Amino acid sequence: MQELISVLGEIQDFTSVNIETIVKDWMTKNEIGMGKVMQPFRLSLVGALKGPHLFDIVELIGKEETIKELRKR
Repeated sequence: MQELISVLGEIQDFTSVNIETIVKDWMTKNEIGMGKVMQPFRLSLVGALKGPHLFDIVELIGKEETIKELRKR
């Protein structure tokens, strides 16, 4: 999660599409499976494995709140 926090912290254009592209590119580049990042990421933010599109939620709550929630875990 620390690496994900760093990736999110570097994003300037904090929109759903851009966040998703950057996070998925980072996971691909580092050969990190979706389940290893996306499930803990979603659980950290919404407390469930299902719900609205994760990156829409991230954009809605903003960078600072997203990073704050991830640091709690």
